[in-house]
Amino acid sequence: MKTERRARTDRRAKPTPAIGPFWFRGRRGRARRQTDFPRGYYVDHPGSRALAAVTILLIFEILDGVFTLRLMEQGANEVNPFMASLLSMGTAVFACVKYGIAVAALVILLIHKNYVIFHPLLRVKWLLVFLLFTHATLIGYEIMLLAGYSR
Repeated sequence: MKTERRARTDRRAKPTPAIGPFWFRGRRGRARRQTDFPRGYYVDHPGSRALAAVTILLIFEILDGVFTLRLMEQGANEVNPFMASLLSMGTAVFACVKYGIAVAALVILLIHKNYVIFHPLLRVKWLLVFLLFTHATLIGYEIMLLAGYSR
């Protein structure tokens, strides 16, 4: 007589959590079933491209903060009222809040990178690509401003 080796409860009854015990240690790197793809899914390894995009975005955020402070020293004004109020409290408060918000947002985007925005082919990971281009444009603009102020 054969003994049933399977567990009594089906491990697939609950979806994979966003952050679980296997995040970055597990083996799941993409959807295993075709039914997972249309609605979105979590993975244990976000992938080297996604990690590179998030790292570059963090570098862009740091550069944006540094360039903003340099421009403010040279007479520019902060047009974002929230950031302007943080700057009035000091550069440490400005930097902590700015980078804290950026890190939290990027972690949330990284966790949900395989989720659908409007259409199964339009996923959160494409938002990371969009943010890369917009931040690169912003950094380029700030470099041009800094070059204009230094003359």
